[in-house]
Amino acid sequence: MRRNGNHICGGSIINDQWIITAAHCVVGNQNPASYVIYIGLHDRLIADEWVITRKVENITIHSKYSSQNFANDIALMKLSEKIDPYTEYYMPVCFPNVDQTFENQIGYTVGWGAPFYGGSLLRHLYEVASLVLTDNACKARYSSGMINTSTQVCSGGNSTGACQGDSGGPFIVADPARGGRYVLVGLTSWGIGCGDGGVYTRVSAYKSWVESITGSTLF
Repeated sequence: MRRNGNHICGGSIINDQWIITAAHCVVGNQNPASYVIYIGLHDRLIADEWVITRKVENITIHSKYSSQNFANDIALMKLSEKIDPYTEYYMPVCFPNVDQTFENQIGYTVGWGAPFYGGSLLRHLYEVASLVLTDNACKARYSSGMINTSTQVCSGGNSTGACQGDSGGPFIVADPARGGRYVLVGLTSWGIGCGDGGVYTRVSAYKSWVESITGSTLF
């Protein structure tokens, strides 16, 4: 996602006309004309021939988003033109069932974020593996009141995790129940420093909200 020509955040395709991202990525500028979505991008500086771009028609931020504690850090962007057809380079991500937590499974944060705090964005898209923490482990990592595990999910350390530039991008897990297809567990929201896990918006908690805005059923 670029705003006024500059990379600001990531996002995920949920159907042929909607992108899901973090609210904090767009709350400061809600003018759709400021944004261009690069779809299928790998090299951040030189777009491959399969990359397509879309302008944004509308931005919807969750009405209860809080910039104080990043509660309800979720937003939807309606594209001005549909993504048609899908290709091997871009397609919708699967949405989790409301009861799926994926605790203690390996998840992947995907983005161009800086490799360390204060560093520069990476040129090529990368993924970092980290463990999906249990709710209790998540609460233990952060101060009381900072985490609501019903709407947020954490990943655990090992010197890996999200950093600046990854915001809004996907935290995904391969779901054996769906033949190993990747499921969107979270949206990169915030963390303390870089490379020590992170906190993500738990998208399963917002399935009905997303469906009500997009007018579509998510699978």
